[in-house]
Amino acid sequence: MTFDDGPSKNTEKVLDILDAYDAKATFFLIGSEVSEEYRETLERLIEEGHAVGLHSNVHRFEKLYVNEEACLKDYEAEYEKLKLEYGIETKMFRFPGGSACSYMNGQRKSYIQKMQENGYRCFDWNVSGEDSVGTPTVWSIQNHVFQDVFKYNEPIILLHDSKISDITVEALPGILEKLKEEGYLFKTLEEKEEYVNKLFSSIGYKKPVEVVKADNPYYYRNKVMMAFKKATDGASYLIYNYADSEGPMQFGPAYPLINGDLYQYDFDNNQM
Repeated sequence: MTFDDGPSKNTEKVLDILDAYDAKATFFLIGSEVSEEYRETLERLIEEGHAVGLHSNVHRFEKLYVNEEACLKDYEAEYEKLKLEYGIETKMFRFPGGSACSYMNGQRKSYIQKMQENGYRCFDWNVSGEDSVGTPTVWSIQNHVFQDVFKYNEPIILLHDSKISDITVEALPGILEKLKEEGYLFKTLEEKEEYVNKLFSSIGYKKPVEVVKADNPYYYRNKVMMAFKKATDGASYLIYNYADSEGPMQFGPAYPLINGDLYQYDFDNNQM
């Protein structure tokens, strides 16, 4: 279990629930949210066997992803703050938006490499409760988790413990209960090797793809924000198609998608 965007008033509630289920988790903190107000929360978090990771100091994409050096500088600031002011030393980190964040402008590998060269370990996720987008409900958060989690022996689940994550707190007991019934154990990421999502399974190849409706489309302001394209070899790839009520917003690959149409994707040049 991993929780992003804390600490907040909800972090204590999450810790209470984790304790009740004898579950350990990793909390990716935002440096600017860490303050004296949450010192006791952070002390409790460590004392109870949970782990801390870095989730940037400012969590503002336009500042964090100016370039690789700016990104590293931001994380270094959070690292120093936690180490010097709170006695927490960690080099586990998670990019806001994940390592596939479109604000990196196609420079994903160089961002990851820059962080690795300075001793940091990146952790994406492979299961998301989608609890920070749109208008989530207890049912929707649990459903998003359950539709993907059983595909993995060691899933990394993304949830949030920010100040607006009250619904996540409500959904958490049901998630833990179900996963415990299925035999899952809950550990931190400290002993795991870094985990970076693979964007494409066949980089460098051109394959005909058929656009199909997403089983679990990503929503923002009640608009479908992404769709899947399915390759003829059975592999599934991701394509972004952002839309907003005020007009189109395009981050990363964006194409007019029509269900059933055939396209060819050039993985070398990242284009259709």
